[in-house]
Amino acid sequence: MSLPRLFTQYPLFATVTTDFFAPEDRHRLFAEKIFPLILRARPALEKACSTKGRPGLEPAVLAKVTLLQFVEGVPDRQAVEMLR
Repeated sequence: MSLPRLFTQYPLFATVTTDFFAPEDRHRLFAEKIFPLILRARPALEKACSTKGRPGLEPAVLAKVTLLQFVEGVPDRQAVEMLR
């Protein structure tokens, strides 16, 4: 499979999620409840990835961005800007 190895170490600003957002904030709830479910679905997401060409992007992260884009109701370009 031409996928990168799943990197599970929390980024430097991961603590911001728990310290900055209130317990009922949708971003915190997404990080704590939804994203772990997406990570568990990674084996199924891997099956949709090509084995040819350059290494693909992490399918769990792509699913996360797509879901957040849907929830926010923004087009592709705005989602990319929000991601940056």
